[in-house]
Amino acid sequence: MMTKKQRMLSLLMAVLLTGGAMLSCGSTEVQETAAAGTETVIEETGEARLESGLPASDLEGYNITFFGKDVNGVWEEETTGDVVVDSVYNRNVLLEDMYNFKITEVLAGNQEYAITEALQTVQAGDDAYQVLMDGGNRFVQFIQGGMMYDMNTLKYQDYTKPWWYKNLNEGVSLKNKLFMSVAAFMLTSYTQVYHPIVNADLAKDLGVDKADLYQSVRDGKWTIDEFAELCHLGTFDINGDGLLNHLDQWGFQTEAYGGYALALGAGYRIADKDENDIPFISVAEETSIDLWDKLCSLIFSEKEVFLATQNITGVESTWNTSSTMRSEGRVLVSLGALSAGMRNLEYDYAVLPSPKRDEQQEFYYHTGSSWNTPMLGVPVSVQVPDTVSFILEAMAYESYYSVLPDFYSNYLETKLVRDQDSIEMLEIIHSSMFYDAGAVYNWGAFLGAAYNVVTSGTNNLVTVAASKMKSAENEMQTLLNEIGD
Repeated sequence: MMTKKQRMLSLLMAVLLTGGAMLSCGSTEVQETAAAGTETVIEETGEARLESGLPASDLEGYNITFFGKDVNGVWEEETTGDVVVDSVYNRNVLLEDMYNFKITEVLAGNQEYAITEALQTVQAGDDAYQVLMDGGNRFVQFIQGGMMYDMNTLKYQDYTKPWWYKNLNEGVSLKNKLFMSVAAFMLTSYTQVYHPIVNADLAKDLGVDKADLYQSVRDGKWTIDEFAELCHLGTFDINGDGLLNHLDQWGFQTEAYGGYALALGAGYRIADKDENDIPFISVAEETSIDLWDKLCSLIFSEKEVFLATQNITGVESTWNTSSTMRSEGRVLVSLGALSAGMRNLEYDYAVLPSPKRDEQQEFYYHTGSSWNTPMLGVPVSVQVPDTVSFILEAMAYESYYSVLPDFYSNYLETKLVRDQDSIEMLEIIHSSMFYDAGAVYNWGAFLGAAYNVVTSGTNNLVTVAASKMKSAENEMQTLLNEIGD
């Protein structure tokens, strides 16, 4: 395992709020002295903050260890002059001083299957790691083995607050039990979310102003139909050879998971929930089939989308070729995540949310990889869950007000986005993170079936559902039985 150099300086709490009960590491009874839901005005910015709801506490030097994926926003060794790194470091110093605890981050040697390395440790009841971080699907074997706390039972988490993500939790919960979540300090979870990126210069040449696209989002009119209409403008046989390939200009470019993410944004679910939070497989529901029919006819045809996951004769890496096409300005709309290399693009571009199915859809929905985009969970080997719960809430709360503003301003300062409107769009995107339980738990491997629809342009989900439904429902029911009532 790789280990970031750990700050081992013992930090004593300098000042405690008076009049409140103290929380010690082993305490389970704490009198909350701060009134949740009240507001206070922060003098430096004039911003109104909700109170954290956390009592004044001394955690007696408790060391909380985060294990698994390398997640930006958890821990930094020192200030570097980078605004986000410094903001994370300063947040930790503030909280460690205020509550008298220490943060350690230990990285798994295998980042693809990060928390698998902790499996035997947790099974043995060893309280070595208090928080696990990995893609949602990597938690499944822990959940099946009864090795994760139901985070709804943790004492200090308030999922109604904006430093957690209510819709995301509702997506991955099972029988009103929550085994994984995303907190406001997990910056990598933000940067790996899929969304459209529009070449604004090319769009302008085609008669579309990015300001109109932003306004369409604000007006609730950014839908699959409008998205498809935009994409259709961009495909062009540049060399006039009668073929459409990697040498031409494309209206839309993504990869298989990006196609699934587009469908999810328009309301598609592999598994939906009933009123009791019991999942059911919904791939063959009429609304699902109709949506995929529409996507296949408007977007996922060989003349409409260039897929980074396709095979092209004579091309060694379609991924690299796709990147070259974007850098040369030969893609109007791509669907993925912002990457550092985009700072060097010579053309202007706009960030937009994933389109809704229609104007009646109430919310936007955005997802990251079910395997790679990190979530967090608390293993049952933790001996003092109240203390861990307290620290997670404090980190999420303080990050929402001090780290995230720096995180967003850094997008502009480093030219990863080109205008304030894109920051507004990113805030919409990040606040609407959602994970489909059917994709995270991958019952029946229906996520792979969605990939096949994207790559083939043919909606065969009815046939696939008929062949896989029984095994998928059995897998789902087995897990539901294992987690109990």
